[in-house]
Amino acid sequence: MTSTAAAVESGYGIFGAQPDPARARLLRTTVNTQLRDSLQAATDAAATVLPKQSAAARSAADALDFDRRIAPVIFSLHRQISSGVRDQDVTQVAIGLSRLRIHRDRDELYADRFELSPLQWDECDFETARYLYSPLGPREAGDRFGEMLPLPPDRFDEYADTVNQALDLIRISDLDMYGEIHELVAEIRLFEGGALRAVSSPRSFGLMHLSPPISPTEIADPTTCFVERIVHEASHIALNAAMIVDPLVLNDPADRFTSPLRPDPRPMSGIYHAAFVLSRVVHVLDRMHAHYDPPTLTATFDLMNAKFAETHQVVLDHAQLSAVGREVLDSCAALVAAATS
Repeated sequence: MTSTAAAVESGYGIFGAQPDPARARLLRTTVNTQLRDSLQAATDAAATVLPKQSAAARSAADALDFDRRIAPVIFSLHRQISSGVRDQDVTQVAIGLSRLRIHRDRDELYADRFELSPLQWDECDFETARYLYSPLGPREAGDRFGEMLPLPPDRFDEYADTVNQALDLIRISDLDMYGEIHELVAEIRLFEGGALRAVSSPRSFGLMHLSPPISPTEIADPTTCFVERIVHEASHIALNAAMIVDPLVLNDPADRFTSPLRPDPRPMSGIYHAAFVLSRVVHVLDRMHAHYDPPTLTATFDLMNAKFAETHQVVLDHAQLSAVGREVLDSCAALVAAATS
């Protein structure tokens, strides 16, 4: 039994839309445990060809502390090593093993401090780009790829200040959501993305990429814009972690459905993610009213609520869910009902 499964039995509850820092901490432990086990298996497989490099990387995997926030780059290096082993790409495996050893020797296995940064084009950004341009990545209208471009330094400084204001607003509006973000998010990177507003991926677990406001409403109220983006991506990160414990969605991944949020048809797991994310955005925006109430907030709240209703209906109509998946969906509806009552 994993520590997460034990937590369910002890009453913490690991699934649900209501933000819960204790649940997030247990989810992070589960993700870390899976990373360690998979990294050990990958380095063992690589040892038949690269024994010395694999031994050094295996020692780093063996020493990982489940209770600390592991740096997103370690997840990216795991992806590089494991996919290289799968594809029998010795060069890719050798680079990944060497990079993992370097991070161990520099004491860079953990992200104990939150970071707000521009694009680095390191392993994390590479893996995010690979996700963006994969068949599962988001598309703009006309099935066009989004692009990740660096922000000029002056614009980065401007938007970094706004992101910090948004984080502070989340803290005073919903301490539980802020606590979840603290447990699960190690770093935010800002980029110029145009219609590509934000992205996160298990390939770099704990990292989210955010782009600046683009629509007139977002530009008029950039703080709310970043609150929505942060809560949105943090919720994706949390649900991806929960899906390690239970699949939630049982539909064939090859099947596609119309998504209210995206121009391209999506697998049901993606639409389920959207319902979960939107319910929590509605919840946080509702709680913000007591602390921050610009003219655009009501319109943003109404838009997110309407998008949730559409997305929730698609899931109800077409999803095949596990028992826990149904409970999570019900918790999403309950969270929105409380915010709109």
